[in-house]
Amino acid sequence: MAKNCANISHVEVPTELLHPTVKRKKGLDTSVESNGRAPTDPGEPEQKKQKGRMEHPYSTELAELFKAPLRDAGNPKLGAIAISCGITKEQLLPDLAKQNCRQFLVMGTCMFGKGCKFHHHTANKTQIEIIKDKFK
Repeated sequence: MAKNCANISHVEVPTELLHPTVKRKKGLDTSVESNGRAPTDPGEPEQKKQKGRMEHPYSTELAELFKAPLRDAGNPKLGAIAISCGITKEQLLPDLAKQNCRQFLVMGTCMFGKGCKFHHHTANKTQIEIIKDKFK
């Protein structure tokens, strides 16, 4: 049985359906970002907060210092080098923060690569001098 719905007057339709007080969202609202800020200009690059560890280039001075000796020794890790010099890795740079990768700072490589949980910083001048003095 089909019902005839062609003749409905506005008196029969509730006013809430004709003029809703709350607007409904249609899909995702792109006018406001999830953090509540209005979007930036489309030509302006977004600045993202860095998550995870920081990565800086390796010190060129240390690269030149270790290039030939490491190649001749078969590219040993920092632990093996420190043992052969009679010091520990911690004694090499005692003031290094816990969140910095000691292996990368001294050697320029890390066995964990991009998966390393520590920051890969470039050695500063004082750290380079300390490292040069310890390995002479």
